[in-house]
Amino acid sequence: MTCFESSPAAGIWLARRLAASVRRLTEQVFELSALNVQTRIHCELLRLAQKGEPCSGGIEVRPAPTHAELAKHIGTHREAVTREMQALSKAKVIRYGRGSIMITDLARLEQAARR
Repeated sequence: MTCFESSPAAGIWLARRLAASVRRLTEQVFELSALNVQTRIHCELLRLAQKGEPCSGGIEVRPAPTHAELAKHIGTHREAVTREMQALSKAKVIRYGRGSIMITDLARLEQAARR
């Protein structure tokens, strides 16, 4: 007898985890196929913000992925990520430095991701 046969709660737990994974992966496939690079970057920053630490200046993401890591994750090249990160920084939506990204204007980032 397996764990799932003897414990319905374990089966429900697994089903919920699998459903969440399918939802997340479906969302990412949609983003890769339907959204432009800028919007994919915004969506990825929003995902990072969910895992970040709220603080007085906004939401801090630490450790922050490199531009190359972000590019690989969203299916583009580092230069495109660097350009958009600089534009977001200039617009005061984010601040970034070595090892961290501070999302200073979450509302504007969410608005940009919906375009």
